[in-house]
Amino acid sequence: MQPPEKLECERDRLEKARDTLATLVTEDTIFLPFFIRIENELMRLNSDCSALERARQLAQAQKATR
Repeated sequence: MQPPEKLECERDRLEKARDTLATLVTEDTIFLPFFIRIENELMRLNSDCSALERARQLAQAQKATR
């Protein structure tokens, strides 16, 4: 897992690529597989970030009960 700042940088990069591909797909559907791949990567990244945040919250809650 990457540090949070790298995850944000990666998310920004993927979002820019997705936005560019969205425009390209409307002009030619040959770009659709690339758009789908970028969307899937964004969903995976968001899921990883959510899991990391949940883990941090659980760890913090455990520290508070000790």
